[in-house]
Amino acid sequence: MSVRLRQFRWSNPSDAGGLLAFLVFLALSLLIVGRPLLGDMQGVHAGMGEDSTIFMWDLTWWPYALGRGLNPFYTYFIWYPVGVNLTGTASIPLPAILMWPITAKFGPVAAFNILTLLAPALAAWGAFVLCRYVSKSWWPSLLGGYIFGFTNENLLHVFGAQLHMALAVFLVPLAILATARAIAGEIASATLTAALAAILAAEVLISTETCATMTMFGAMALVAGWSFSPEETARRTIKAALPILYAYVLAAVALSPFIYWLFARGWPPSEATAGEAVSLDLLQFLGLDNRPSNLPILAITAVYAWQTRHTPLAKVLLASLAIVSIFTLGPRLHVYGEALFLLPGKVLDFLPVMKQAFPARIFIYCVLLLAIVVTHWFSSNGFGPATNAVFATIVIAFTVPNLLSHGWSRPADIPSFFTTEMYRNYLKPGENVLVFPFGARGDSMLWQAESNMYFRMVGGHMGVFPAEYSGWPIFQAFYLATYIPDAASQLGAFLIHHQVDAAIVANGEPEAERWDQLLSQFSSTKNSDGGVTIYRIRPSALEPYRQTTALEMRQQAALTAADRLLGVAGGWLAAGHNLGQLTAFAAYQNGMLKESWCVGDRLGMFTGKPLAVTSPGSPWFCGVMLTVTPDGQRLVVGEFGTYADLEPTIARYRTSASHIYFPYPHDLLAPRAPASAVSDWAFMKLEFAPSMVAALSSQLPASQP
Repeated sequence: MSVRLRQFRWSNPSDAGGLLAFLVFLALSLLIVGRPLLGDMQGVHAGMGEDSTIFMWDLTWWPYALGRGLNPFYTYFIWYPVGVNLTGTASIPLPAILMWPITAKFGPVAAFNILTLLAPALAAWGAFVLCRYVSKSWWPSLLGGYIFGFTNENLLHVFGAQLHMALAVFLVPLAILATARAIAGEIASATLTAALAAILAAEVLISTETCATMTMFGAMALVAGWSFSPEETARRTIKAALPILYAYVLAAVALSPFIYWLFARGWPPSEATAGEAVSLDLLQFLGLDNRPSNLPILAITAVYAWQTRHTPLAKVLLASLAIVSIFTLGPRLHVYGEALFLLPGKVLDFLPVMKQAFPARIFIYCVLLLAIVVTHWFSSNGFGPATNAVFATIVIAFTVPNLLSHGWSRPADIPSFFTTEMYRNYLKPGENVLVFPFGARGDSMLWQAESNMYFRMVGGHMGVFPAEYSGWPIFQAFYLATYIPDAASQLGAFLIHHQVDAAIVANGEPEAERWDQLLSQFSSTKNSDGGVTIYRIRPSALEPYRQTTALEMRQQAALTAADRLLGVAGGWLAAGHNLGQLTAFAAYQNGMLKESWCVGDRLGMFTGKPLAVTSPGSPWFCGVMLTVTPDGQRLVVGEFGTYADLEPTIARYRTSASHIYFPYPHDLLAPRAPASAVSDWAFMKLEFAPSMVAALSSQLPASQP
């Protein structure tokens, strides 16, 4: 069967058919996502991911900053005193400004919920408009819109509370539509420039990642279109390149303040690449995992490819699909979790902005192309309505999300301390507050937003954090249980260097008792009210730490940990135990490794289940190693750090250790071994003979920092 290219004519998306399609998609969004929200839009929020509070905070921050003449691109209200450049984070300035009246009237939770409910409906409607332009058929386009807006790939953004990604994708089909109409000669070049500039500017102000990936794959699609189209269409494709370039220039001029802060100021979102950790496994791509499956869609695509393989439209669609699919799989092919050979997606690791793009998110472009293919196939396959209805039902049955799941929302956890303005009784405006649960482990971003930025927060959550914070050992304990035997001094140094005026510990904080023990040493008053405990920090208690540096505290933490572990091993031998039976778990069972030395949250961030500080037979205890060599003849002590962090520890034990491996397995004590030049975080392993362990442990009390 051959498919003949038609002369496409634009149909107005605001007509009755377009409006009806949007209402259908909105009803689907309410059915799938909105059921738990409709009864309590301010007390329950959509999405289960920890990122939800980022966007609720955004919805408050942008109106707050603009209304007071503050710089909205860089804020010191979180991660005080270093602040954060919001242009390099998952920030949504345009939706925040558009929702300003809703946020002011009903609060950030309600505004977030409304945007989340609109996101899949808008994505589906955008795809519907594009598919109807291609197919000239209403119900196949409705199916195409459903595929793009409501199948697993887009709804994962909703489930994970990644609002910027869920909102941004609806502009992609509109950008394709504007370009296609210009190439077809249906709109003037100036109209294309104006429309595309508006789309690009909006995209940047919702998701810079989506704008970058849309640009890259849009350019590839244009090249494919030029390659496979008839001569006249290829000529018009080249002609459209200049108005598209003008659109980017116009958008860049309009966004010049944003772009200045994005590239010229502040700390970058990450120097790491997204890479393999967020790539699609081949089984996921083929729909062979345990998710709703795209197999019927892929089967239709295979049939379409065979039937229309000689037509220009099919060649453009299928070539674009092949290109995007390869990049979706990331820098290396993964099959059932096993990494195999390198793929072309590796090139993204070397491109600015693109190297932070998640390869798995690129799959949404595959879904859009598949939606167009399915729409075109249904509109031109020649089957009767009954047969097509059966095929469409199969597609929906395989892709429909779990409507019985309770995982689409969760309660907004806001203590009354923040909702009733009780904070005004204990805090002064603009004070610097350390809040537990910290960052992504809790909803402190929402709590600050509920207070309308009444206080500045020492910490926060934007998906990344400044290096200035991560340099303090106690910071690791804010996120995960960490071995810190000198926790009080570590916390004191952190508090004074981050100018903390008060600390707030929510009643639901899993480690509330431990933080109470530490914070009480530095507080002048302690009050419990509104579901939280407020600690007023006493400046005089922090004075001993004023001259300390983060490096000194890391060195102290590393040295203290090594000393304590050696002391534990010495106690093990003194008690008459066999060295060969020593593990971290055995020492813990015998009361020699103290659970109090392990500071921080012991609940898994994603599982919510308690994590053991160690486990049977394990050499690990909260991130440090205590065990013996395989032959049982030497003690092994291990910890992580940079060479600068571990240098005092290495210096202390250089003459007494049998081996010092850093970075492991490089032995610093080997003959003619060069000093380590590694500045990155790495693993150090010390090995000691039993006689040396006994001698060293007897001297440790005098050598504590």
